[in-house]
Amino acid sequence: MGKNLDDLLLATYGHIRRTPNVVLAVGGGIGSAADAARYITGQWSVDLGSPAMPVDAVLVGTASMATLEAETSPQVKQLLKDTPGVGEDGWVGSGKVRGGMTSGLSHLGADMHEIENSSARASRLIHEVGSDLEAINARRDELIEAMNKTVKALLRRVSETTYAEWARRVIELSYPGRIGRGRIALWISSTALSLVSAADHGDIPTLFESREDLEDGQAALSRLLESYPQAETTRVVPADVAWFSALCRKHHKPMPFVPVLDGDLARWWGTDTLWQSQDARFDADAVRIIPGPRSVAGIDRVNEPIGEMFARFEQAVVDALAPSSAQVPHVWSRFHDLEDAASFLREISHIQWAGNLVDNPAYTSVDATEILHDEAGYSIRIHCDSMWDQTPNSSHHSVEYIDIPVLLSSACMTGAYPVVDMSRLSVTAYDLLAGAAGVGTTTVNGDHREDARGYPGRGIWYGSRLLHLHRKPGLCSRCGDRWRAVDPAGLGSSRCACWPLLAYRNLRSAGFGNVQRRSRHRGPGQRAVRGPLDLLDREAALLRFSR
Repeated sequence: MGKNLDDLLLATYGHIRRTPNVVLAVGGGIGSAADAARYITGQWSVDLGSPAMPVDAVLVGTASMATLEAETSPQVKQLLKDTPGVGEDGWVGSGKVRGGMTSGLSHLGADMHEIENSSARASRLIHEVGSDLEAINARRDELIEAMNKTVKALLRRVSETTYAEWARRVIELSYPGRIGRGRIALWISSTALSLVSAADHGDIPTLFESREDLEDGQAALSRLLESYPQAETTRVVPADVAWFSALCRKHHKPMPFVPVLDGDLARWWGTDTLWQSQDARFDADAVRIIPGPRSVAGIDRVNEPIGEMFARFEQAVVDALAPSSAQVPHVWSRFHDLEDAASFLREISHIQWAGNLVDNPAYTSVDATEILHDEAGYSIRIHCDSMWDQTPNSSHHSVEYIDIPVLLSSACMTGAYPVVDMSRLSVTAYDLLAGAAGVGTTTVNGDHREDARGYPGRGIWYGSRLLHLHRKPGLCSRCGDRWRAVDPAGLGSSRCACWPLLAYRNLRSAGFGNVQRRSRHRGPGQRAVRGPLDLLDREAALLRFSR
């Protein structure tokens, strides 16, 4: 933190900058926009009497704990804002308190900074006694009082309670709780109460047939006590006291309470004590909160959207550079500092198609694509190749290109992906299918195919358009097969068995295999029809099979 970060940077900056392909990002103690600007502009090293040593990025952790998107509870966010933090070197001595922060220990004995509250004070006391049973017993009342102010209270001495009191305390300390904890608590309680059952061996029937029966802890406990009324007066026997401690150790997920005061006290209390700061049902004074002691001072507002926080940090950098003679380049997108939209479409690796990120063909197939721009907007044109490319009038036999229209919103300038324009795609998809069907060409029989809506026969539905395919008896000049009706997955058509294969090869050669997605509701080898390419893909497979 603070000075340590500066020392580390001064010692390694030159070596890092001489290493190619390395982005230098720093963090630790950077909690405000002003701090971020100092490191990104290099002012931090100037203040230490050295040349400017700017970094490429800063890592933000604590500063985002009170943002709108943070899971931190409202009361904890407010406490973070109200904590003054530690300036200068940012250090807090072990067991000391400065600026609302303290330095304590985790249950594994590792140093950690946390906000000074009842949870931190209980932790400090627990580590003072350690695993010394004599010290624990000597300060028993003090320990119980401290822990009972936190989310990890003591269960009480099980040996001094009845089975009913034992079960009630387990439920009390486990509800409210995250999903799973309450059910485990009820399982423990029902197991404990079954110990007073009249049966002395074998299985004891459960009262709860489903998980829903366990959602209301108090109601479920009432059912248990109705079935075992003797639990109200029967005291827990020593054998069951020992059994209970072993039972609580059995689960990988720690119990939300301290079951017993023994040499494992630090582990009983210290494990699984961070999630409570994200649960609004717990008071901020009772939960463990671990911000950076210096960074927490930068939190001066609650529920600021993270985007606005980043914008503040960025503006601080701009303001810091404004008085200098630095030249500000004008770019269309921050991504690779690209100067125009066409360059952006070439450099961005993915586009968004129907809610999915797919490979951008302009990026993956540079030689086979071009960027188009007209009054309607931008499009990516994919040039298809086929065996007909070197023949005269090759357009009569194949689909020469596919246009994918895209939307480039202002968000693309700051990190968003281009989005396929589905309204314009419906037109280009129709053109694609029409080309694959030979619309606009002359057949070997002398028929000129237009947008033949008046032709008899069946067609392919795509969106709101119906592409009719001309049906005429005769032989295909390419495969010698007769025209015949084939119905792939309910998509009716009438043609010879070879006609879509050429278009299919053209599309596959354009590298568009990644657009296809296998449906979760279909078996292996069956593909969902999600667009024009999948449509031809599936038809080609079915037609090959039909031959």
